[in-house]
Amino acid sequence: FSCDAFTEWYDNFLSEDSEDENDEDREEEYDRAQDVFCDLATGEDHIPADVFPELMELLGTTYCEEEHKKTVELLNRDGVIYECDFLKWYIHWLFNDHHDDEIASEYNEDELVVVTNQENKKSSWGE
Repeated sequence: FSCDAFTEWYDNFLSEDSEDENDEDREEEYDRAQDVFCDLATGEDHIPADVFPELMELLGTTYCEEEHKKTVELLNRDGVIYECDFLKWYIHWLFNDHHDDEIASEYNEDELVVVTNQENKKSSWGE
């Protein structure tokens, strides 16, 4: 092995290890967020949108109305926030430097999919 070859191999090794740890961290946070959401949802697949601040604080995050206003607008469907929408947003937000403006601009209306309670079928975001 040359020094350059070893350095390249070692960098790749550390990168793979870091990705595995990141995946584990994401999975851990997803499970934790899902548990907290489910506790607040009390058997439903959604929470009232006005409970969002409490949800964030239970997850150990300081809720800031100014910072999270666009998030609530993005996730709010007829006064409720669905678990699948929240978890997708939260994990992305948590592991991508907490930029709500950037996250909101990355979503288009077809990316968030929710399950409606009345019909128990999937519908596109914004329908």
